[in-house]
Amino acid sequence: MILNATIGFGLVIFIACCSLFYFAITSKKFALIASAMGILMSFIPNFINIGQLNAEIKSRKSKYL
Repeated sequence: MILNATIGFGLVIFIACCSLFYFAITSKKFALIASAMGILMSFIPNFINIGQLNAEIKSRKSKYL
């Protein structure tokens, strides 16, 4: 469930960044490209933490899984 939420949120952020790239090119305000890259780079640690979280859940051998 956590992985699905992270992937869904990641897709929304990716679409938002693509629209920022489009608006940056059409309006010739290239500072928007830097903000889009910053948004994408700040979301990468979430995917790394998801892998660590899943490994921790499996190592505890929860009765709920």
